[in-house]
Amino acid sequence: MKNWIDIHHLSDQLKDYKEVDKKAAWSVVEAQTTGRSSNIRVLAHWQKIAAVACILLVSILVFRYNTTMEPRKEYTGMADSNIRLNDGSEVILDKKGKLTYLAQRSVLLDGRAYFDIAPDQTAPFTVDIFHGKVTVLGTEFNINTRKDQSQIYVTEGKVKCSFNNHDYLLTVGDMLTINGDKVLSSKQPSVKPDTWKNKVLRFENHSLHYVLESIADYYELKLVLPDKKNVDACKINTTFENEPVDRVLKELEILTGLSYELSAQNLIIKSFKC
Repeated sequence: MKNWIDIHHLSDQLKDYKEVDKKAAWSVVEAQTTGRSSNIRVLAHWQKIAAVACILLVSILVFRYNTTMEPRKEYTGMADSNIRLNDGSEVILDKKGKLTYLAQRSVLLDGRAYFDIAPDQTAPFTVDIFHGKVTVLGTEFNINTRKDQSQIYVTEGKVKCSFNNHDYLLTVGDMLTINGDKVLSSKQPSVKPDTWKNKVLRFENHSLHYVLESIADYYELKLVLPDKKNVDACKINTTFENEPVDRVLKELEILTGLSYELSAQNLIIKSFKC
């Protein structure tokens, strides 16, 4: 009896029930799924375009990277004495020197080199040395940099040397020498620091002191003169073309009676007879 009462009550609650229109319901579901599929197809289309664009961009960057990089990253004077960089700049590297290519118009130098920089007002050329950095737009200059000392000499244009948070502007004939924390600036040195690049030492009626200073600079030796300097009455007229230092000194020994000691770093002059 109770079951019949429950059924009666349920029938009252379901008196407003209407049969579901299955076709209409499926039409709504299909419309929603069709729109979603369309959106998915559009998204996939744009993803393909984005992927192609990324591949194209990477290809362009790789191409530009390969065309701007130097064929070699490191140069040594024994193998590469005359170097032409990708921007058109030219470097003469001494046989003991090493030049490392860092980036477009940026190099690192250890040793001695002469630079002829291609002008570019928008992209300064920089040389990292043991004592700071040299910055130029387009000029010619000589650098000799070692752990104990760096020397910059300008033969054309202007350069800026940055050292210990201070900038030094150099023009034609200026030479800057940095030894430890000491900075010495000089104008038109008697012995030109760039003579080595021609591999020729030419003397025309020069004093022996000048010749010895030039030889020491050319061969990167420390010159030690007698405590009591002789009166330099010697006048030297000779030319040395890419000759070893011992042969050069032997000729001077014949010409002037020069007495000396030679080591890997030092040229010690004991006496001479003129």
